[in-house]
Amino acid sequence: MISVFSGCSASGTTEVSTSPGYTIDIYLDDLQLGSIDLHDLQKLKQVSWDSNGTIEKGPTLISVLGLESIDKFSLVTVYGASGQLTLPRAQVNDNVLLGITDQGNSDLVDPDIPASAWITGVTKIVVIQ
Repeated sequence: MISVFSGCSASGTTEVSTSPGYTIDIYLDDLQLGSIDLHDLQKLKQVSWDSNGTIEKGPTLISVLGLESIDKFSLVTVYGASGQLTLPRAQVNDNVLLGITDQGNSDLVDPDIPASAWITGVTKIVVIQ
C-alpha cells in the first residue's frame, strides 16, 4: 500500500534532524545541475509504503529529478555510502523513494528490488538521457 501525505507535527510539518552539510548532487550525464539537501527533500510530497513492518517514507525519485526539470531519461544511477545502483527508466516509478532516515540523510528504497540492494546515504544521482 502506498500513502501520500505531507507529514505532521505541532508546527504542521515532519522534522528530521539533518546531518550538517548533507546534500545530494544531481547530474545530467557529466554536468552537475544542482544539489538538494534534506530540507528540500522534506518540502516535496512524501510517499510511504510498508517494507516488512517498517514504513519507508520520502519523496519519489521522479519528484526529485523534476526539481531539475528532468523527466525523460534512459538510466539513472544513484550513489551512496553502500555503493551504487543503476535503474532503467521503466523501473523508476512512484514506489522508488529517497527515504528520509532518522540519521539525517536519505536512502534509495524500492519495494521491487531486494532491500540488500538499496542505497544508503545517497550522495549523488546521475541521469543518462
